[in-house]
Amino acid sequence: MKDNAREKMFTTKQHNLPIKTHLQKMYSKFLREIIQWPKVFKPTLGVDVRETFAVLRAKINHAVKVHKKLTALREADVALDNLRDILWTAFDVKCISEGQYGLWIEDITVLGKMLGGWIKDVWASEQKSS
Repeated sequence: MKDNAREKMFTTKQHNLPIKTHLQKMYSKFLREIIQWPKVFKPTLGVDVRETFAVLRAKINHAVKVHKKLTALREADVALDNLRDILWTAFDVKCISEGQYGLWIEDITVLGKMLGGWIKDVWASEQKSS
């Protein structure tokens, strides 16, 4: 399947939310990269990263569906910080290289900007309605 068709299919399924698309791409990237991690860290640090992704996805999905979004988005922001911390640990114990870590931080920064913009938008709309 061509990348454009695959991208279009995934975007349609995710209701055109760029934050969910970006998060899914990051998770797919993690699954491809964990194969190269040292065996000793796969069942520990690898599971931590996978679980943090699961929590972050759950928080974002919850924020999409809930009426009071600000609390859910702040919880998603905390989960994103947890992911950043775990990836720093993966870099510290040499599971990922400096170049890979830089790419991960770029992805997390983009995700953080999307989440921050969403929080700012929801906060502004709540201020208007008050």
